[in-house]
Amino acid sequence: MIKPLGDYGENKTSYLNAMAGLEFHYAVSEKLSLYLDTAYILGFRKDFDPVNDGFGAFNGNLLTITLGASISLSGCQYCEE
Repeated sequence: MIKPLGDYGENKTSYLNAMAGLEFHYAVSEKLSLYLDTAYILGFRKDFDPVNDGFGAFNGNLLTITLGASISLSGCQYCEE
């Protein structure tokens, strides 16, 4: 469990979730790689009624997907030459 930061530091509400995910990387070249990160968050709590704004609250389960590119400014330091 973590403590909220910023304006919500006094919030004592916490909920148990389980999270599992995968991350894939694909090297396009020595300086560019693409990645895909997915995670599934399973909430063990009943739905909020109403959903509270500002607390990162969500009803049900959550699937997150992140796509990205990584660019190396100095090239590949660990590639075999």
